[in-house]
Order: sequence, then structure tokens, then C-alpha cells
Amino acid sequence: MLVGGLILILTRTPGALVLYKWRGIRKDLSERGVEVMNERIYTEEHQIFREAFKKFVANEITPNVPQWEAERAVPRELWLKMGKQGFLCPWLPEEYGGFGVGFEYSVIINEELIRGDGFGVGVPLHSDVATPYIHAYGVPDIKKRWLPGCVTGDVITAIGLTEPNTGSDLAAIRTRAVKDGDSYVINGQKTYYQWLLRGCDCSGC
Repeated sequence: MLVGGLILILTRTPGALVLYKWRGIRKDLSERGVEVMNERIYTEEHQIFREAFKKFVANEITPNVPQWEAERAVPRELWLKMGKQGFLCPWLPEEYGGFGVGFEYSVIINEELIRGDGFGVGVPLHSDVATPYIHAYGVPDIKKRWLPGCVTGDVITAIGLTEPNTGSDLAAIRTRAVKDGDSYVINGQKTYYQWLLRGCDCSGC
């Protein structure tokens, strides 16, 4: 469990909770005979992918974070670069432009973004929260229209949960969609935010 930059790990000693700093954690764990998760779930292909994305983060994201934080925005060009190299929604089926790979690749992307101070770019929300809704519940025409762009970076998705008077309490939201002929009329208020990616920069929400 990640808490304030530290890692909480339950040891096999009954009732013992050991707190480790991230730096040197692999050495500490191996000395205590605890298996390191990376060595159990990641294959050589995963590691090759990790190294490629780690370099991308180091070159394209980490050096620019201070500027993006000051401007409170991430340039769309970054999303296009990530899409070109296959770093967006890699789990999507090939028919929509993805690779159809396992969720381990999304985990690797998220891990390296955190290590490179780039989690605020908003990729996890796009790739692993908002886009899966389209894939799971969208009708075929909607999937064909939006999902390929989610992979290339031409489409950036977000979720519109937060409201001025309810926060993100889904049970208390007041926004409603009322069917009007062949369309829906949406009434309500939303407060869009996605870390450094502003809601107004999104293609779909």
C-alpha cells in the first residue's frame, strides 16, 4: 500500500506491520524472504515494454512537469506521441487499434508515471477508467467512432462525476439525462478536473 511516498507491507509475523521507504525496498524485502511481486507477474516482454516507457517518461514527461503544473495544462502533442508509441489503452482489442494485451501493461504505465512524477498527466483516468466505460457499454457505432482515437491520442476521455454541491458522491448527484425524441437533454452542473488535464481539454466525458 502506497501512503505518502512510503510503502506499507504486511509481513508474515502475526500482528506485525513493517513500514519501508520505497528506496531500497527490493533489498529489504529479499533479506526478509518476502517475494517481490514484479518477479512473479511480469515476463520478459513486460520488462521490455517497461524499459521503453521508462525512457519515454524520462525524455518527454518528467523534465516538463514543472512547466505543465505552472500552466495547469498538458499539451495535446504529448498524448499524440504516447498514442503513436502504443502507450494509450494497450488493452483495447486490435479491431480498435489496441494490442489486446493484459492489464499488466496498464499497471506498468501507471508505475512508471508515478516514478517519473507524471501521474498528474491523467493517462490512468483516460486509459483505465473512462475509456473502459465506452468499451463495456457503448453500442457498436459509438465504439467504432471513439475507441480508435482513444488509442492514438486524438481523443482524450474523462469522467464527469464531481458536482459543486456533492463532490464525487455518486448517490447524491443531481444531473439528469431526459430523453427528448432521438436525443437526450442533460441538465445539471459538473466540475471538471483531471489533475493537470483540464476537463475542457477532453474530447469526451
